[in-house]
Amino acid sequence: MKVSCKALYRDRHPLRSRDGFALLDTLLAIAILGVVGIAFLGAVASAEKAVYVSDERTMAESLARRQLESLKASSYINYSVVGHPVYSTVSMPTSYAAGLTAVPINPTTLQPLPSGQDQGLQDIGVTITRNGRTILSIHDYKVAR
Repeated sequence: MKVSCKALYRDRHPLRSRDGFALLDTLLAIAILGVVGIAFLGAVASAEKAVYVSDERTMAESLARRQLESLKASSYINYSVVGHPVYSTVSMPTSYAAGLTAVPINPTTLQPLPSGQDQGLQDIGVTITRNGRTILSIHDYKVAR
């Protein structure tokens, strides 16, 4: 039995016996790298959205607290008086808006009073919206002093 040198070399050399596998290894490495890259980009996008939502929420909370403090510092508006004025809003950045509510409530039961009545206690609410979407809503009480 005669064996050629070429066949002997191919059988004994580890790299020569894997002809065609280099391309497969390279493609597999590229695929794994692609999956890792896509996962990384997804994580970066999620983190960016979380920062945006957090910033928006922080701004809304700051605006709501400023509006609430302005309402508490202003004169009490008696809702039993016909043609009563309304509480004013503070200035807001572009795309933000504040909605105000003042509901006279019974000091004993803390239930809303019928229209036209006011016993010196109001549930005041501030709702902050951005581009028409509600971000935050807070409530507190205002007392006639």
